[in-house]
Amino acid sequence: MLEQQDGRKHSITLRQLLNQTSGLAWYEWGGSGRNNWYEFQSAPNWVEYILNQPLLQEPGTLFNYSTGNTHLLAAALENATGRPLADYAQEKLFKPLGMESVVWGTDP
Repeated sequence: MLEQQDGRKHSITLRQLLNQTSGLAWYEWGGSGRNNWYEFQSAPNWVEYILNQPLLQEPGTLFNYSTGNTHLLAAALENATGRPLADYAQEKLFKPLGMESVVWGTDP
């Protein structure tokens, strides 16, 4: 279930997700004693887990590498295409590159 949302999250753009400047809290490498990667991977809904992270910065103001940002982009692309991302990537990316074997994790 989504927690009470900070209204500023609605202003996060695709460009900010691409630039890794969403402002969402994310601790990719665990330097703070916390690592979102394992929590994210074990969450029953990855998008919900990411969107439940607090905003630490105004969107667009500070770079912070985040697998959460890239996963939100993946979810947006699935929503826009109406197809599973793995199928879309196979057609548009992997097949044109001649890649025959791909492992692609999916949101539970």
